[in-house]
Amino acid sequence: MEMKPLNGNIVVVLHILLFATALFFFAIPGLEFFAILISIAGAIAIKGYFSNTKGIALVLLQFGKYKGTIKDTGFFWANPLLQKEKVSVRLRSYTGKLLQLHDLQSTPIVAAIQANWQITHAGKIFFEVEDAETFFRFHADKSLRAIANKFRMDLPNLNSKEVTLLRKRAYVEEVILKELQMVLNPAGISVVEVRLTELSYAPEVATSFWNLKQVPMQLASKNALAEGALKIAERTLQRIADHNLAIIDEERRASFIQSMVVAICSGKDELGSVTSNLKKEL
Repeated sequence: MEMKPLNGNIVVVLHILLFATALFFFAIPGLEFFAILISIAGAIAIKGYFSNTKGIALVLLQFGKYKGTIKDTGFFWANPLLQKEKVSVRLRSYTGKLLQLHDLQSTPIVAAIQANWQITHAGKIFFEVEDAETFFRFHADKSLRAIANKFRMDLPNLNSKEVTLLRKRAYVEEVILKELQMVLNPAGISVVEVRLTELSYAPEVATSFWNLKQVPMQLASKNALAEGALKIAERTLQRIADHNLAIIDEERRASFIQSMVVAICSGKDELGSVTSNLKKEL
């Protein structure tokens, strides 16, 4: 509950008038008692003055009970019996340490997050949490562990639409933010942004998983190379036929295509020997 205190400058003017009244009563015989009461009240009221700066919220307590929160900045006056506790509501940043985690398949991975957060309800955090920094750090790391266990790190199949930690990084960050916000909301903390600063396989399994990931790419590359070699061989035979250079039967045609595809895919300089063998046979 946000509380609006009185403008301190206005109260100062009223305070001066109060003390002037006390002096006036002191000058009148028989009214000294009222003058003393007014002076005591004025002295107690002086404790009600306070100032507040930007980024600080004041939690007001009266005999241990919560009375409200002041977020306004400036010079104010409030009930002098109120206890005022400062709570920082500035934007804070948390950079997590590298954590050893496991994904959905129990594969060892390492990850770390960076999060920006701030206190939005000073009253809740004051009564519910002893140390806001430690509280946030604990739940941020806990949320990262929980979300990491819900997804696979990656899949060998490049065409798969399954959400994985590596392929849908932005989506995973959003899931972590929502998970963290759900836990911290009762404590009056708002999570502004979450980013994965580190996400990779653990060193002990990184090499094997990297090699496994390369297999589909290598197969795709070899398939493309084989298709290209086949087209080159077919174009060569077509040119021979178009210029009536020779008549090649199906057996020699198949042998030439096979030899050329093997020569191109092997990466060796065997094209010359392939064409020489064709000339000898013709």
